[in-house]
Amino acid sequence: MLLINPEKHALRGYRQFPCSRTVLKRVGEMKGKKALLTGSEMSGYGLTDIARRQYADLAVLVQTNKVNQNTGYSAADRDLSSMDEAPYKRLRKTPAYEKLNNGRPAIRA
Repeated sequence: MLLINPEKHALRGYRQFPCSRTVLKRVGEMKGKKALLTGSEMSGYGLTDIARRQYADLAVLVQTNKVNQNTGYSAADRDLSSMDEAPYKRLRKTPAYEKLNNGRPAIRA
């Protein structure tokens, strides 16, 4: 997963390392409601019949270059640590920033 989508699955500030909490969350989704995985952490995971068919279809699309690259623009910026990012998140929630973002002046003359 890390190689496919590092901006979503990497540790903050360390793009080369996966975040185990995020990866296990995705594994839980794939195992639970999507029913694409079987197994457990201890015994390992395997693909279900549904997932094998999807994998085969995706492999064909990749081989024929019919897959568009997804940039993941909505993912969190993992180059910054959460401590570095916090002041900017707080700033975006202020009324002055909301006014500026909507094209209105923050201060009236």
